[in-house]
Amino acid sequence: MYQQYLKHCWCYEYPASLLEPPLQMYAPFAVYTVPPPYRGPTYAASATKEMDPQLPPSTTSQKGVSLTNFFFKDKSFHFETLRAIGFAVDNGADLNEVLLTAAAIPEGDEEAWMREWKATADRIYERGNYSFEYGDKISAREAFLRASAYYRSAEFYRRKAPLNDPHVLELFGLSREAFVKAGKLLDGPFEEISIPYGKDKLPGYLLLVDDSGNPRPTLIYTNGFDSTTEEGYFVIGAAALRRGFNVILYDGPGTGRMIREKSIPFRPDWEAVLGPVMDYAETRPEVDKSKMVLFGYSMGGYLCARTAAFDHRPAAIVLDDGMTSFFATYPPLPKFLVEWIKAGRDEQAIPVLEWIKKHDTYARWALQNGVWVFGTSNEPAYIRKSGQFALTTEDMHKIKSPALILEGENDLVFKGQASKLASELKAPHKHVVMRNADGAGEHCHMGAMRLLHQTIFDWLHTTL
Repeated sequence: MYQQYLKHCWCYEYPASLLEPPLQMYAPFAVYTVPPPYRGPTYAASATKEMDPQLPPSTTSQKGVSLTNFFFKDKSFHFETLRAIGFAVDNGADLNEVLLTAAAIPEGDEEAWMREWKATADRIYERGNYSFEYGDKISAREAFLRASAYYRSAEFYRRKAPLNDPHVLELFGLSREAFVKAGKLLDGPFEEISIPYGKDKLPGYLLLVDDSGNPRPTLIYTNGFDSTTEEGYFVIGAAALRRGFNVILYDGPGTGRMIREKSIPFRPDWEAVLGPVMDYAETRPEVDKSKMVLFGYSMGGYLCARTAAFDHRPAAIVLDDGMTSFFATYPPLPKFLVEWIKAGRDEQAIPVLEWIKKHDTYARWALQNGVWVFGTSNEPAYIRKSGQFALTTEDMHKIKSPALILEGENDLVFKGQASKLASELKAPHKHVVMRNADGAGEHCHMGAMRLLHQTIFDWLHTTL
């Protein structure tokens, strides 16, 4: 089992500290020699997979260059900093604000992470207020947008006890407050909306290209495992508005206000969530009902694909990224541990999970976040419940909407799932692998937002 654990660590590039025997139960009688690092399979182009074909091949001579440790050695801290800085393209960050904030955070220090991001957000928020008071609405809007994104970053690692942590609601509320202030200063109409959802309401935003009232193509953004509706503006919303698409951002179960204020967890039958959102969109005269596009961010790729299998109204779906199953992906776990959890051997699995959490920031955060947003009592229960979030072959065959299936070349979390989805779809589709050489190979293509937007909207303009 320990050899299997080593192979797992190398495949997912876990920190070197994880290569030590974690518990006596892994290797009670043996001393192991460390084999050469296992890097997993490499990607190859195929008839169903394209390496970003609309662009010429990269001409860089730095084929071996990696930005893995540019910000932090801690891979989770690095990724979240890349995520933050990438939103600079749509006023969600400024380069040196991010660099200076990151420089003040010690490796792996989650308390410092919250403190420094909040300090930056507070400062930028006050600058937004100052600009607004002096009549400079453009500078105020830009500052409020950055503050909103920085408050989201500050809240990110508050997952040890999110139900009882006052910082969760405080920081989320500040992010939302700043975003609403910015939204009211956008060039086009901005509305806070409530979407009927059974006996409840889904909160969200409607952003229109202009006030003409003319029906336009409309992009509906769906959150992922940890994202917020406000973040959706930076992920795709602003880019869509520039290209003549209206945008609907909403909080579904397990996300945003639904989990933080109402403790309503994710559900796998997402057509029961997106269906009402599309019902609402069809009531709006500004929405072209024949050109509604579903965009799924990270785990939202599953949620939108699942919806399209049971509701054929979308004119197109964009899966950023393509996936078929969320089971035991956040975080990836050794096969033997997954088997223990599936078999209900929680008394053996929990000590191993605790050890992994102690040594790996990403795994700790993912396990804690999963318990919260999936509404389970412990981590093995979360992992088992994640198995409900999977597309069957029959589901994939039911999808009729044209689909853009994106994949990051370096995304090991959903490795191989986009190819499987592409191979099973009967609907028209395009599968694009975003390349490391273009800086777009990370999960959801963090740090390469311009290239991501170009890829998505080039496809949409030829599809709708």
